[in-house]
Amino acid sequence: MAKTDYKKDIQKLVKMIRKVGNKVADKGSYKERMGKHLVIRFYISNKLFSQTISTTPGASTSVKKTYADTRRNLLSLGIVDARFSVRMSTGIDETDEILGD
Repeated sequence: MAKTDYKKDIQKLVKMIRKVGNKVADKGSYKERMGKHLVIRFYISNKLFSQTISTTPGASTSVKKTYADTRRNLLSLGIVDARFSVRMSTGIDETDEILGD
């Protein structure tokens, strides 16, 4: 798979986190910082959500780990959203299903 496919998955995740953060975060607490990695932080009812995201993932495992970490962080704040489960546009999930048959 091309790295651009992994980048698309990460970009999709970042957009979803931004939507959630801007919608439910405590007023004025949403912050992003771009360095080597993108760091998104906000508070919901004085509970911190902090996610560090590599904007240039090298493998599908790093993308899956980022999705899983995000889902776990949101669950700790009481936010359950199926869109944060690992569904990659790179086609890896279809391959896994084929191999499982």
